[in-house]
Amino acid sequence: MRNLILTSLVLITSIAKLLAQSNPPFSWTFKTGYSLSVTQLGTSPFSETRRWGARGVHSLFFNTEIEYSFGNIGLSSGLQYIEKGFNTSYSSYSQFITEHISYQYRLHYLEVPINLKIKKRLIVGIIGSFLFDDDFRYTFKQTVTSSGTVRRYQYEVASQFPFHERYKQFDLGINLGYNLRLTNDLSCEINIQKHFVNIDNWNSVDLRYNLCFLVGLRYYPF
Repeated sequence: MRNLILTSLVLITSIAKLLAQSNPPFSWTFKTGYSLSVTQLGTSPFSETRRWGARGVHSLFFNTEIEYSFGNIGLSSGLQYIEKGFNTSYSSYSQFITEHISYQYRLHYLEVPINLKIKKRLIVGIIGSFLFDDDFRYTFKQTVTSSGTVRRYQYEVASQFPFHERYKQFDLGINLGYNLRLTNDLSCEINIQKHFVNIDNWNSVDLRYNLCFLVGLRYYPF
């Protein structure tokens, strides 16, 4: 599957490059940067994020797009790879036993953004997401003190859930952003992606609705 994704990215990038070279209204761009993803309990962008010490998933993202410009308006679409999910940890204590538990979900998405760029700066659009891989890691540490003797136990689990059992493979959301041109070939772009599909078939409080913050540099080779 990952080889297929990589082949698709190379193919689309090559087509976009040819269009950009042969048609002046078209421009091909490449963007990469930092993303922070969390999960929320509801569809509102102000909905509560996951509790109990949850932290977001930090990752790099990669994006390639082709844009058609007419006046101060631009219409763009392409492909984007990004990781989403969350990680959390907590501890419990008793007289003789201390336990520390941490786990994380990393969900690997290939996305198709369709954006309208207003005055070449404001970005408004929709984004469809396809889940093609997942990664779940669980770590358990226990310290037992008895008669002055300390014993420590630790184990880690890494597994994958079947797509049809735990996660919905398709997600849909909106994309809002701002593009600040730095040079003729480079710009800084900030995006917020809010999704509206409950991706968890188990309907637990762990994974509900994706919310992502992206900061990256967009390069204009032509």
